[in-house]
Amino acid sequence: MKAIRKFSFQPDYAVAPGATLEETMETLGFTQRDFARRLGLTVQSLNRIFKGQQPVTSETAVKLERVTGTPAAFWNNLEAHYRQQLQKAEVAAPDSKLVTWVQQFDYARITSLGWVAATRKIDEKIERLLAFFGVAGVAEWEATHLSTLNQGAYRRAAAVKEHRPETTAWIQRGMTIARGMAPVEYDVARFKEAVEKARALATESPIAVARQLEELYRQAGVALVFLDTLPGMGVHAFTRWIKGRNTAVILHGLRHKTNDLFWFDLFHESAHILLHGRSHEFLEYDGSQSPREVEANHWAGQRLISDGDWKQFVTSTASFTAAAIGAFATKQQLHPGIVVGRLQKEKRLRPDRHVTLKIFLTHDIEAITTSPARQRIRSDRLGTGAAFIRRNRGSVPNLESIRDSITADEYADLRR
Repeated sequence: MKAIRKFSFQPDYAVAPGATLEETMETLGFTQRDFARRLGLTVQSLNRIFKGQQPVTSETAVKLERVTGTPAAFWNNLEAHYRQQLQKAEVAAPDSKLVTWVQQFDYARITSLGWVAATRKIDEKIERLLAFFGVAGVAEWEATHLSTLNQGAYRRAAAVKEHRPETTAWIQRGMTIARGMAPVEYDVARFKEAVEKARALATESPIAVARQLEELYRQAGVALVFLDTLPGMGVHAFTRWIKGRNTAVILHGLRHKTNDLFWFDLFHESAHILLHGRSHEFLEYDGSQSPREVEANHWAGQRLISDGDWKQFVTSTASFTAAAIGAFATKQQLHPGIVVGRLQKEKRLRPDRHVTLKIFLTHDIEAITTSPARQRIRSDRLGTGAAFIRRNRGSVPNLESIRDSITADEYADLRR
């Protein structure tokens, strides 16, 4: 005799146990009052079960088996399946406020930088962004991550106001990296010394000295993070003290990808730490002209070239030729690109003059970034054709050597 396989009842749709129970009661010919009395329930409890407002407990399922003859397992399975379906429905239709919040972000861009994992599902985007920011919801994000951007001039600045979501993501990523750098206790004398040593490196390309600068500042109590800003953000640096700890953070946004602005921004943010105390946060954006920003600008300019030396150079030089710029840069122990940048800033040179004296960092951002992105290895470093040759200067990256810094799927894509 062939064995008959038995299957448990597993409906693929959400059925409220109460609806089935009410049908069963009517089939058996019971009134609500009589049915409730037989089950040892109140009429009110029975009505709540009918409406799905009260669950069918294991104890009630046993009572239902005795009264209706339908196994308790049926009622238990029906209840469990119903609750699971309700949970899936809640996930499938997330809170509209959270959906609107997520849609503010360029999720694909943040994903391409390796800040969050890729997904197309809105509920997963919500959970991953909330985890990225370390908050429970939108209100908590607004209270913590918008606190700086909603203050004073930042609230009025068009560049900051328009790109607040991207700016908060950039700051959060930078602060996460900074915490991982574990800077020592801040010491003003050590930091001044670190700034002097940094100034001595201004003849070099930022690409060559980025890690050295990070360590100089870390040993003085300042986490220096190099992190490219998101497109169109309008913000290029951020400095603050870490609350509850005797350490500070400089988030350097690698503005315009040239070495003159790299060094100027570094010393500008250093000035905030040395001159402006611990109670302020400084978010740098184009056009900011507060007294503290003006003071930091002057301090940074003086750190690179003193007013006296600069005045003598610009008044005694008949023509700002490449040779004249190079000679002055050598005397000042600076890279000539820094001199070109200042001449252009003061409109003593056209923007297109002597640009070859500058160092452009556009294709070397990965080498400078404190915590390199993963997916950019494919799009920006590998490239194809002429771009591949130009960016890698004749040396082909070893796929095996970068395997550990990317995901398995990304590595498989590169191998294809």
